[in-house]
Amino acid sequence: MLLLIISVVNTFLQHMKKILLLLVILFISSQARSQSLFSPHNINHGVGIYGNFTINSHSSNFQGLPGVPNCCEQFSTATGNGLSVGAFYELPLDPYLSLQFKFGLFNLSAKYSVEEYEPLSTDEIATIDHVIDTDINTVGFDILAKYSLFGSLNAYGGFNISHPAFADFRQVENLTKPTYGTFENGTRKRNQVSGKIENVSPLQFSLVFGISFDIQVTRDKSYILSPEFYYVYGLTNLVDNGDKWKINSLRFGLSFKYGFLGGWDKYDTPLGGEN
Repeated sequence: MLLLIISVVNTFLQHMKKILLLLVILFISSQARSQSLFSPHNINHGVGIYGNFTINSHSSNFQGLPGVPNCCEQFSTATGNGLSVGAFYELPLDPYLSLQFKFGLFNLSAKYSVEEYEPLSTDEIATIDHVIDTDINTVGFDILAKYSLFGSLNAYGGFNISHPAFADFRQVENLTKPTYGTFENGTRKRNQVSGKIENVSPLQFSLVFGISFDIQVTRDKSYILSPEFYYVYGLTNLVDNGDKWKINSLRFGLSFKYGFLGGWDKYDTPLGGEN
């Protein structure tokens, strides 16, 4: 267990350097831009909720799940979809740069389907479909730097830390062709197994990049509706047994934010001017 914790910490520290460098560059850039063009008046903190549809892509290199019999040569790619929902707090740093702390539930499910071909004594080719259907749900945080590009368009960069709350699977091998015949067990299905995925890593680390577009709901800009799009690049393997199994996702959906403690409109106050 101690070795696992050390490995997780080392992985986090390796990628943390890149993330901190990105945040420093964004902060310096925003400081230079705001000082040269605008003088802020009030800072607008924000809290909100969000909901995203996710398209998941699993990239792997394993022959079977830990402790589960399977006759497939290799599972390499899987796709699936799900939902992610949560809440967030936004901390402004200047008129262009803020930090978002997002808590959420993320569904990372996907389905593997690999066809195998075996010659038969009748000169026909049998087709066997190896299926692993995963149901993976994590709970965690996005920590993001939000940078206002121009107008209402925003860019995001940061990372996600999450814990797999549960990771289940359903496996089966189907004899799809020819339409007659059976496996050695007398049926057209074999290796039917379901249960929990073993050796799941307790922490998952990912890089997160995205964009959003703010739509003003009220005249005082205290309520903002934002269509948003994110790409999540997985850094750690799902299972901790040496097999490659990383998960990338596309998230797109909406967030709804309420701003409080004053307002900050970077277009209202030129440097040295008054409203």
